Amino acid sequence: MEIASRRAKEEGRLRHAQALDDTRNGLMLRLPARDAKRAETDAEAVLEALGQVTRPGPRVPLNQKIADAVKEGLRGPFRLEIIYSGRSDQPRVI
Repeated sequence: MEIASRRAKEEGRLRHAQALDDTRNGLMLRLPARDAKRAETDAEAVLEALGQVTRPGPRVPLNQKIADAVKEGLRGPFRLEIIYSGRSDQPRVI
């Protein structure tokens, strides 16, 4: 919601941005402090992993199955085993 709000502000849609900010703030206030911090951290990690953080330049197309696996791995106590294409060495576990 924060990214959408920033984009709306950049495009001059100030009422839309304010509505997004108000909704986000209201949702965060309803969460216990511990859960709110966790939600912020989870959202930031998922957005970064998916390359959705606002930045200039072209966007890379994502394989939705891979994106979903990364999201799930970041949200829970899981390990991700990554095998890079074209490489035969050991998989990387994160």
